[in-house]
Amino acid sequence: MRHRAVLVVTASLAIGLATVAPATAHSPAEGPLVQVSGTSAFLGCTADGVADQSGTVFLNSEVEPWIDVNPTDPDNIVGIWQQDRWSNGGARGLVSGVSFDGGTSWQEVVIPGITLCSGGTAGGTGDYQRATDPWLSFGPDGTLHQLALSFNDIAPPFEPKDFDHALLASRSADGGLTWSDPVPVIRDLDANVFNDKQTITADPTDADLVYAVWDRLVFPSSENASVRSGFVTSAFRGPVWFARSTDGGVTWEPARSLYDPGQNDQTIGNQIVVLPDGTLVDLFAEFHNENAQKLRGWSVRLIRSSDKGLTWSDSILVDRLQTIGVTDPQTGDPVRTGDIIPDVAVDPASGALYAVWQDSRFSDGQFDSIAFSQSRDGGLTWSAPIKVNLPETSFSELAQAERLSLDFFLKRSPAGTLDLYLNEQKTDEAKIRNVLGGMQSLKDQPATMSADKDIPYGEVVRIMDMLNGMGLHKISLMTRHVSPN
Repeated sequence: MRHRAVLVVTASLAIGLATVAPATAHSPAEGPLVQVSGTSAFLGCTADGVADQSGTVFLNSEVEPWIDVNPTDPDNIVGIWQQDRWSNGGARGLVSGVSFDGGTSWQEVVIPGITLCSGGTAGGTGDYQRATDPWLSFGPDGTLHQLALSFNDIAPPFEPKDFDHALLASRSADGGLTWSDPVPVIRDLDANVFNDKQTITADPTDADLVYAVWDRLVFPSSENASVRSGFVTSAFRGPVWFARSTDGGVTWEPARSLYDPGQNDQTIGNQIVVLPDGTLVDLFAEFHNENAQKLRGWSVRLIRSSDKGLTWSDSILVDRLQTIGVTDPQTGDPVRTGDIIPDVAVDPASGALYAVWQDSRFSDGQFDSIAFSQSRDGGLTWSAPIKVNLPETSFSELAQAERLSLDFFLKRSPAGTLDLYLNEQKTDEAKIRNVLGGMQSLKDQPATMSADKDIPYGEVVRIMDMLNGMGLHKISLMTRHVSPN
């Protein structure tokens, strides 16, 4: 049986990613909402010729934000986003929001020189109409790095310039207030390739090392010389590409391929994190059009490097990525939610890895939830995914609708120990195993997990992982709970 090949490109679609932060001893205090962005800095720009481009530009729109915190000054927070989004891909430029008081106040800074509206000049490095996929990363010395995908509107009549695109990196030595001129990490004019969905990671163990990673879509030269025609081709590849800077982002080594999943298959959402021992882990989503090893469709995978990116391992499977996407309940139209993009974080102390992604397995394929898996051996093995998204209802509201059979609660005792309760009765792992062993039907019942607000999130996830290992696969986190006496 023949199957239609599926290819995914994100340069034309905004994706918002959620960051998984390492568990800390205390939950951060929640303050009031603060507006970060304001009126677009590009309203007066005419250099990009809006009227001559295809699609619709939405002025004063901001999408696809990303944020990082300066490790040398936790009050220095910088976010970045697409400014003035186009309906068919990219934005007029990228803008950052910079705070030096922990997020209380912000000032906007245009990332300079990556598009015509942000200071690029005709024939220069930034001679592009659009930019997308904003990403930034602080180094251990406080240097801030950003990486943008800059490109031009692709519309007939096609010209060679339509296919010119580049990944442009720049750096800031003052917490995001000013930026260096952008440096091309890679540039292509070939209509049969497209570099997409890049990320940048400053090595927290070495300020001189900065890593860029992305998927590079390759279409056969026999196709019409057009990226758009390539999107519906029956033959394509989407390998992982990588580049490295060894001088703090001033210059970059030649880009190269790290991992190729094969013809008609691709990677996307590559993101590198660095373990405390310096090992690099690149986590990504991979799509297989073939049913090899019964893995047709999406999965979450990774590759590792123990020598700062010089050599890399074979791919390691984390788990299947079983998203069905999100649709508007009234119109049925698809909603862009980053459903095929996993996210990853590392605990800088223990080296534990945490991965999250959208997945419908917890509802038998009815709707997406947030799947969470963790690795405590550097990404070699992973826990079974558990559901961690928070319902916006209290336990009492749920109980009125349907009495749940299994209600777990984690509480800190006056002595400082963590006590686990099952249906408001204090329990422990052995007792839970006995209950589940004596009533196998309970494993098919939905369960809830909640905790006092001062309990570290990592402890909650540890208990959920333990319960999942006992056979409880329908566990949901709750935001509020009536604490046992």
